[in-house]
Amino acid sequence: MTADKTPKPRAPSKRKPVVPLPDVEERGQQNLKMLDSLPELARTTGSLFDRHEARAFSCYAGIAKPQPGDDPRGQKILQVVPEGQLWPDDNDPVIPPQGEAAHDMLRAYILGEYYPCVGARAAFAKATYRFGFYKQMGHISAVAAMGRDLRRFVNEYEQLGDYTTFIAVFKTPQLTTEDQFEQALWQHLQLLHDHDNGEWDPHYSCNPKTSNFGFSFSGKAFFVVGMNPGASRFSRRFTFPTLVFNPESQIRKLKEQGGLEQFASTVRMRDTLFQGTINPALPTDSATTGGEARVYSGKAHHDGDGWQCPFRPRPSLLAKEGQPKQPK
Repeated sequence: MTADKTPKPRAPSKRKPVVPLPDVEERGQQNLKMLDSLPELARTTGSLFDRHEARAFSCYAGIAKPQPGDDPRGQKILQVVPEGQLWPDDNDPVIPPQGEAAHDMLRAYILGEYYPCVGARAAFAKATYRFGFYKQMGHISAVAAMGRDLRRFVNEYEQLGDYTTFIAVFKTPQLTTEDQFEQALWQHLQLLHDHDNGEWDPHYSCNPKTSNFGFSFSGKAFFVVGMNPGASRFSRRFTFPTLVFNPESQIRKLKEQGGLEQFASTVRMRDTLFQGTINPALPTDSATTGGEARVYSGKAHHDGDGWQCPFRPRPSLLAKEGQPKQPK
């Protein structure tokens, strides 16, 4: 008697569910119709970051909390971090495949042997970063979702570790020059600011013309690092337009502990080895960290070149600092 060789049916796949990423062009009108059908939402006059669009496009993700013996450079699964949790667990969904691919590329790039920024490397190695993948940089739907996620990061980052960062990657637009990216960066930051009800971080000025400027959102200032395909510096070059929000409080803490100059020196040395030339945007010491609006995009700007930052803070904030209103 011969054994039955009929193949047994395979067990169903256990792949985690994918969080849908609504398409701006296809879903925009649907969202508006949904709001119109729900008067209690349509009449909402509160924050943009609390509206239906912000919730629909939100993509706040991270990797599991490292355990003893984990390889920090090993393959990691990016998962949505549910509200009320600081870390994702095995049952939480993954983000859309293209976002996951963007994360894996960026993670491999930063954890590579020669990437200059030791702070970014520490955040990725210790999993103390949060990652979001959004449709279109500078579009109000992406601003709503990213702002909602960044606001949550503001409330959580001090619990994550010493080196934390929030990374926003955008599927579009397809930018090829530093000028295009810089324009899109400031358009996005301006929209975030225009809809932010929080106070400006008191440690920094809201005037981009001052040396003490720091972009503030939800009451906390960030040193913003832009990355794009057309960046002239290798350390700023990435396939997708990207905004990295580094909490300024971490930089202040490093300065108070006397470690900022060594930190900056190490990054400058590594960046010079990586690029072959020194990066003029990096501070030489703790006394030259001002004027950061010039370096957010990664495009080189020098004193006397006539560049004017397009960012316009709310007049009420300028008044609090005793500064005149900026011309439109």
